[in-house]
Amino acid sequence: MTVIEGKDLAKMDIGGKSDPFVVVTFEDQISRKDYSVKSLTVQKNLNPSWMYACHSWILHFPFTVKVFIYDEDVVSNDFMGFYEFTINSQDDVAFDGWVDLVARPGKKDKKVQGQIHLQWNARFMKNLVINPATEWPDYALISIEPVPVSNVIEIMGPIDDLVMLSCLSDCKIRRLPSKMFHKMNQREALGWEIKVCSPGLNYMFSQYLDKWKWDFIQNLCLRLLNRFANYGFMLLRGDLMDVTLWMVRTRTSANVVNQTTFVLVEPFDAGVCESVTRVEVQGDISPMFLAPILKDFNFIQVLDPYREHMIFSVYTKRHKIGLTHDQNKARKNENASQNLTLAVMDSLHQSGFIHQTPWGNAHLFIRSNEWSAVGTTAVTGRVGSYAVVDPFRVLRGASPRIEVQGLFDEGVLSQVAQAVSSTREGQVEFIKEVDLDIVSNYQFKLNKSALSGETMKADNIFQNLLMDVASKLGSFGGYEVVDTFGRDCLMLQRTILPSHLPPDARFKYLLVDPCTQTLPLRFELQGDLTVDQVSGAAAFVGCKEIFEEKSKRFGRTAWVIPVAKTTGMTWSIDEMRRKMNKLQYYGMRLISYFHNCHGYEAITQYAGDAFLCRIRSPQELQRGQYILIDTLMVGKIRIEITGDISIEEVAAAAQTAQIPAPQPIIDKKDNDMVLGYSIETDYFAVSNPKIPMDQRRQIANLWQHVWIKFFNRLSAFGWQYKFPCNNGMDRGSVFFRPSTQ
Repeated sequence: MTVIEGKDLAKMDIGGKSDPFVVVTFEDQISRKDYSVKSLTVQKNLNPSWMYACHSWILHFPFTVKVFIYDEDVVSNDFMGFYEFTINSQDDVAFDGWVDLVARPGKKDKKVQGQIHLQWNARFMKNLVINPATEWPDYALISIEPVPVSNVIEIMGPIDDLVMLSCLSDCKIRRLPSKMFHKMNQREALGWEIKVCSPGLNYMFSQYLDKWKWDFIQNLCLRLLNRFANYGFMLLRGDLMDVTLWMVRTRTSANVVNQTTFVLVEPFDAGVCESVTRVEVQGDISPMFLAPILKDFNFIQVLDPYREHMIFSVYTKRHKIGLTHDQNKARKNENASQNLTLAVMDSLHQSGFIHQTPWGNAHLFIRSNEWSAVGTTAVTGRVGSYAVVDPFRVLRGASPRIEVQGLFDEGVLSQVAQAVSSTREGQVEFIKEVDLDIVSNYQFKLNKSALSGETMKADNIFQNLLMDVASKLGSFGGYEVVDTFGRDCLMLQRTILPSHLPPDARFKYLLVDPCTQTLPLRFELQGDLTVDQVSGAAAFVGCKEIFEEKSKRFGRTAWVIPVAKTTGMTWSIDEMRRKMNKLQYYGMRLISYFHNCHGYEAITQYAGDAFLCRIRSPQELQRGQYILIDTLMVGKIRIEITGDISIEEVAAAAQTAQIPAPQPIIDKKDNDMVLGYSIETDYFAVSNPKIPMDQRRQIANLWQHVWIKFFNRLSAFGWQYKFPCNNGMDRGSVFFRPSTQ
């Protein structure tokens, strides 16, 4: 319902004016439950325009809606008029017109006059006809963000109201959802807010209640993912900085009904709050479906306090280390958690579930309901489907090493170790670590003495070893990097059996690493590259020279492309941002060059600011270009877009999002080169903890609403969300546009 405007209202103030506002009350006369919502106040006006939109669910009949008009005063608000109507049947009802204000029943209200313009539309679920293929835009990005502190889930983006109501109708929501409006602009809804449980749990000092509350929120998010998939939405990447999930719907997926099942796998290390290492598995599925998948594990089924869903807690009693300051013991505890997590993931994979994205500390898996066990390539017994490659650069009293965890064929690992060691003159030792008679991990340990005198090159030596181990695991075992796990671990998935590996299998990786603290400002490239490939990349981005960084014992550690003659160190914030913009611009052009000319696809951000690229076959790769959209969350929020994109595209997106026009980012020290475009908005980033939580959430929601509109407009020019790229206070995302050129 929308209260549009009023006319000829009563004069309540001394100056012959009034300050009217609207209160709408929804009453369920069967359950005796009602709630009210309030509009903004229009100052000193007898013909106000509110354009106030609100809504409610109708659960029982009769259902009454009451509209009150009040004059806002300092001491008490004065009544100005009243109108009510009742819905008694399950037929669709619509109204648009002016109605007269009257006195309240049983009250002697004297100053009552005027009319208000109302619109309402009651639509019933059984009568809904939804055709998203024709009514929705070609590309729609939405976000699902749980906010545990406020006990809500916020859903933002271009979602049709009917689709939203349909998705929520069977999600067992304990409270009615409501639309979010900013207090200063109630004409446009920011999104939907779902209250999931009692706010009183915030003030109860119990870690278990907080944990149960978070489990309940997680499960509701999984249900929403399943429902949105029915309308053509596909899950993208989870945000590494928080727990926001992004889904997208395209024109090609509009007519596809994706009957899917999402499952969440969340590890818990033994520590202060946990007595044993365990993994929780939950989803919008029946226990009878999940129990056979976990039959090889020790697990218990836990029903949450709201009695809404079942959680499977898979555990091991072999590790009860608890809180420890011993780095080696803590590492063993972490290894036990990772091994148990990988074992659970392997079991899910054998039943058709595929790893989709990290979600905070957890992992989301998805399975199509059309999946069949017939013809599956899942491997049972000795070999697992997932692995983790975990680098340890600094460990007290031990050599730097790379730990590989998972259920492996040791013959494959022996081949990997031999291939890795043969190019490093015996400076890498391969060992198997056993903990409590169980293989904890496999280690590729660098000789500590080999790094003496190589302090400036140690990181590059280590990263080269990491890329080499990941590549060889693919060449000999069929494992492929699918994502990062934490800041610098790699998540690998077995995509092909070793017996089916073709002779020309391509498992190569490239790390494009910008270096801001070096002289000169430069990019370091690590991977199996030739001098011609690096020279071509340098020429493409306009750099005139390249050189090799070499180590006495390990040979080439990196190819270096200098992009400026100065260092990234500076005391000026503006100068530092320009140097970052230059690195971002060259970084996007470099990964675009290697993508189009040598088949390397950028798959994720690695270790803060580097880009990890994976080689693809020509049949799998679609040519195109990359850009980076960076959001600076300090002071006034600023958007910076770097890469090959036209100002017309950015200006069109800014106009749709109702933010200022873009300004070019110019490198005055390099022939006034345009590195990208900057938009300084009127929104302030909220970093002060003293600001009330509801006010901080409103500002954050308003900005996310603007950002989604900005990107959805860019999608009309072919840009597609690729992966998040976050660094400190910067919240960035990499986008890709396919091209036939």
